[in-house]
Amino acid sequence: ELTVALYDTDDKADIEAKRAAVKAKYPKP
Repeated sequence: ELTVALYDTDDKADIEAKRAAVKAKYPKP
């Protein structure tokens, strides 16, 4: 259960990082 929680946290952080990269490349007006 703990391993799953850590994996989910890492996965979420990775998704957030990708979103931030997209926002940096394509800033909304």
